[in-house]
Amino acid sequence: MSESLTPTLLPLGDRGLLIRFSREVSEPANRAAIALARKLAAARLEGVEEIAPGLVSVLLRLSPMADFMRLSGEIRM
Repeated sequence: MSESLTPTLLPLGDRGLLIRFSREVSEPANRAAIALARKLAAARLEGVEEIAPGLVSVLLRLSPMADFMRLSGEIRM
């Protein structure tokens, strides 16, 4: 069965955003998370203080003044 790697964006309080590619560990989801973390680090998005890749997700720690909706839109692109 083929797994969809469309990321799910989950707000974590007022200063966090989790971008999850899967609920289960898989090589494609892991590769997607690593690639996204690298892409976001290179983009240096305003309002992102930390990028923490996990096995199938990427956690963004946001600055207090970050525009959550703008960042979500940029990440979905």
